[in-house]
Amino acid sequence: MDNPLTLNIESSRTVPDTVSFDMNKLKDNIRRFVLSYHLDDCIWAESISSQYFLLCLAKQLNMRSESRHNLINKSLSCYCITYNGDFNLIEDKVLITPKETEKIVACMKSEDTKKRYPESMLGINIDAQQMYLNFHYGLLIRIVGSEDNDAMRLFLFNSLRKLIADSALDTSGGWYPYRVPWITARVLISLKDIDYSSFEEKSKLDQIVLESITSLYNRLEDNGLFWESGVGLWVSKWEATALCLEALMVWDAIEENKLKITEIVKCLKKRKSEWLMENIDFFSEENTNDILASVLMTSVLLRITKTYYVEVFNELQGELYSYLQNVFEAVKKKKYEIKGQQYCTLPQILHYILSAIML
Repeated sequence: MDNPLTLNIESSRTVPDTVSFDMNKLKDNIRRFVLSYHLDDCIWAESISSQYFLLCLAKQLNMRSESRHNLINKSLSCYCITYNGDFNLIEDKVLITPKETEKIVACMKSEDTKKRYPESMLGINIDAQQMYLNFHYGLLIRIVGSEDNDAMRLFLFNSLRKLIADSALDTSGGWYPYRVPWITARVLISLKDIDYSSFEEKSKLDQIVLESITSLYNRLEDNGLFWESGVGLWVSKWEATALCLEALMVWDAIEENKLKITEIVKCLKKRKSEWLMENIDFFSEENTNDILASVLMTSVLLRITKTYYVEVFNELQGELYSYLQNVFEAVKKKKYEIKGQQYCTLPQILHYILSAIML
């Protein structure tokens, strides 16, 4: 009997099979679902993380409506312009996300009772404000980078300057805090989606990107098989692993460490029952968080294996695409009742489903 965990390193030369799955129909259904709201509807557009994923959805679905422009304006409503042309964040106008930061720090402190971190990385010593700012600007660059005009370019370059400041960077590599690798991953994912070729410090940013990619590989846990989230139960290790893999994938940083990635894919395949939630029910924040992690991992694994491990893709695609379909059907039934501890849960789920089916 063949070893079920054997992966062909050269399998990217194989042609993927076509699964019996109507992806265009699912995309159209998601489009109709999104159109049943306005993109700037207060039901789901009150945090910058939600705004980020809603604009990702708008791009994926080619939606250029007034509500899309309103959504961008909403993202910028917490800023004021200074006499010298700088943009300052007015913290008491920031919607929701700072509340998330408080909860994240509480989760970090709880995790500290079970896992050892260096003194400087303990929850009580974390600079929560800088952690939040890195997350905020990591999202904002993709929001303002979605429009090509002088005003948005000013916002973009101002945000990039914030992200390359010494205070934003961790001395161990990547963006602060080193303990939380998915923040570095999210910034990298956003950077790949924007054009910063005319940014005055492009070469410095390019070097930071390279160092951040290396730092992600250096932060692998459990014999190099996954990334810990660093924030306890707020983000699972499976969600953190999916985000880190996505960052490495979009920056074409898989081939240079193919053996490590192969071992991670083996692990994910072997432990699928641990991260693929069978009970697709949004009855609690914990369950919803697990479903969110499942969708992210499913989406990223489909995209990576289709490119690099086609034999694995051919084996898993039927089950994983069906899973995404089932999640969307559950979302349609529950839409107003979804209880997620992350405010961006619903648009994030939809974005990652589309990312998987629009390969």
